[in-house]
Amino acid sequence: MSDVVVGILGGYGTVGRATAHHLRTWAGASVRLRIGGRRADAASAFVSAELGGDAEAVGVDLDSPSELDRFADGCAVVVNCAGPSRRAYDRAARAARDAGAGYVDAAGEEPLRDRLADPASGWRGPAVLNAGMFPGLSGLLPRCLYRAERFDRADRLLGYVGGIDRFTPGAAGDYVESLFSGSSEGGVAWRGGVRTPNALRRLTGVELPFFPDAVTAQPGLTSEVDTLVEALHLSDVDWYNVFPGDRVLDVLRRIQGTAPADRDVAAATGELIAAAELDRAGRRSYQLFVYQLEGTIDGGRAVRTLVLRGEDGYGLSGMVTALAAVEVLEGAVPDGAHFAADVLDPDRTWSWVRDSPAVTTCRVVDGPAGEDTDEGEL
Repeated sequence: MSDVVVGILGGYGTVGRATAHHLRTWAGASVRLRIGGRRADAASAFVSAELGGDAEAVGVDLDSPSELDRFADGCAVVVNCAGPSRRAYDRAARAARDAGAGYVDAAGEEPLRDRLADPASGWRGPAVLNAGMFPGLSGLLPRCLYRAERFDRADRLLGYVGGIDRFTPGAAGDYVESLFSGSSEGGVAWRGGVRTPNALRRLTGVELPFFPDAVTAQPGLTSEVDTLVEALHLSDVDWYNVFPGDRVLDVLRRIQGTAPADRDVAAATGELIAAAELDRAGRRSYQLFVYQLEGTIDGGRAVRTLVLRGEDGYGLSGMVTALAAVEVLEGAVPDGAHFAADVLDPDRTWSWVRDSPAVTTCRVVDGPAGEDTDEGEL
């Protein structure tokens, strides 16, 4: 890597800022950043105030293919941090393709992956999608735990993922769209290598290990969890999304129960943003990942629990997005469209995550979750 350009769309937004700062730390002077967004003045202000003037600021409209082409020209990697991601669909990826650049998307789910995998798309280089916090980091961390603790094999996983944070309009819009698309199935768990409906129930007002307050834990599976099952050869998985407040959960239930003819993405997005503000009023924001992995180490039965906490979910997303960009730059990602959790190196991820300023706690407990929950260490 020598004097290459990485272009960040949405570069002065919450995830884009975190991505830029992580890239400056991890890639250093060998990478020049191009910060793009709808407002050229906001991009310039960010470059001046936070990057010491040492980056290019470009105004670019994601709805304009010609402006996207101009932005991508000369880039080695185009990183899309603009939201909501479904508004851009594959336009940013097409601009990266035409520029001969790799592509990283902090979001970008199955429809985009399938579009890029279609030979008719003309996609030829490496692309990393879902390179954010959830999905992304949520699927990477169990792999990191497996490798770091040198499991011979693993068969059971218990996961608690969640926290309390603000919603930006882009992030809220993506979340609403994912709910409308039915990308998560509630109550389902893996049992004996089989996806089993109604295996788990919602836990209300419970105290979970490492979470500071009583929470509601909603069980459910996503395609990312299913892929993790296959990758680690797991037989049993219990996975819970954790909500410390009631308002966001109430809005999510209403959204999921909305009939297709009555779905209004803009209205639901506004409701979700307002509910998140009510839930976090007077409370510290945080995102927490707790994974209990069971299997064998050195031939003996073992249980390890990974705990990772950050105060800002958008910082955690930017951390993963930047890591994906570096791996694409270094040729560590093969050609084709991949999800971050499936293709990023767990060993490198584990090393860099522990040193990231976005992470306030990262440790492994020798034993089940709940045996060591010293709040002072969190």
